[in-house]
Amino acid sequence: MAETESRLVGRFAAALAARTGQGPLTARLCAVSAELLDADGTAVTVTTRATRQLLIATDDMAKTLEGVQDVAGQGPSLDAARGRDVVIARFGPGAADRWPLLLDQQLIVGFAGTVICAPLLCGDALVGVLSAHRSGDELPTDRLTAAFLGHTVGTAMLLDPQLDHPEALSPRAWSSMAVVHQATGMVVAQVGVHQDDAVALLRAQAFFQNTTLEDVATQVVQRGINFRDFTIEGD
Repeated sequence: MAETESRLVGRFAAALAARTGQGPLTARLCAVSAELLDADGTAVTVTTRATRQLLIATDDMAKTLEGVQDVAGQGPSLDAARGRDVVIARFGPGAADRWPLLLDQQLIVGFAGTVICAPLLCGDALVGVLSAHRSGDELPTDRLTAAFLGHTVGTAMLLDPQLDHPEALSPRAWSSMAVVHQATGMVVAQVGVHQDDAVALLRAQAFFQNTTLEDVATQVVQRGINFRDFTIEGD
């Protein structure tokens, strides 16, 4: 794993551990995403074949930015869902006229800054979109971080018992695998996170290794991976 990727997983682990027990899983994941993207706020929309619905927003601006895209019928969040890829956009004076109808709405919002949108994916299934906004410019690490969060948060959201997910997208089948259960317990012991957050960390590692959750769990059980070893920002 590259140094940047290792540090990203480490930051993710530390941020989750710091929020253990602080509200529902999806709310914690939103807060962690804002921290990793150095964002002022984040929002998550869930997507079905026919509709998209705002699930959670950390602040009024995040909620408003999603709302104006629904009104305009265009914008980075919608493009991220359609293209299943990270979309980064700059709004404000001199911004490209990529979404003319949305820019008309932006005049009402009065937002100037960067919007980062990542499709939330569970395997090949689109769960929704994670959107983050900040008043500053795009950062060099934004695209990698957003792609990482899109895969990790998308899977972890489906573990939130407070959400009603289509059974076809549910990862509950993973819980029947003894190796995943064992690895989850080991990660909890290693970094002190909640059980659901430990699964999210296993999924994050699987994303960077381009492998399966079961394979990463096996590596943890066989002592090939120890989450204490990851470099955490600030250490």
